[in-house]
Amino acid sequence: MAWLRGRLAVATTTTLLILLNRQTRFGLLRLFYLCLPAVLASAAAAWLVLQLPTTSSLALIELFARGLLYVGLAAALAVCFARILLQHFDEWHQLKSLIAMTIRKVF
Repeated sequence: MAWLRGRLAVATTTTLLILLNRQTRFGLLRLFYLCLPAVLASAAAAWLVLQLPTTSSLALIELFARGLLYVGLAAALAVCFARILLQHFDEWHQLKSLIAMTIRKVF
């Protein structure tokens, strides 16, 4: 049942992407390029977290610490990679305003 649900989610997403491409001429290559900073940041954060030596004898504490470190690194790296790769795209200006709004609400 879980595999069927996963396949259905992939099929639905694929169908929506095809409809988006046909209706708006957005372009799937552009979408892949816009996803590149998140993919690179996630891979880099995972690699960095896995390079840390195992120090805690308590697995739950280590899982929490590594998870927290991964999320923080992935978010920071995603912003950095987006700045480098997307600064000349309209989407960067949208991301910039979203980040500024988030910072204002947090602080």
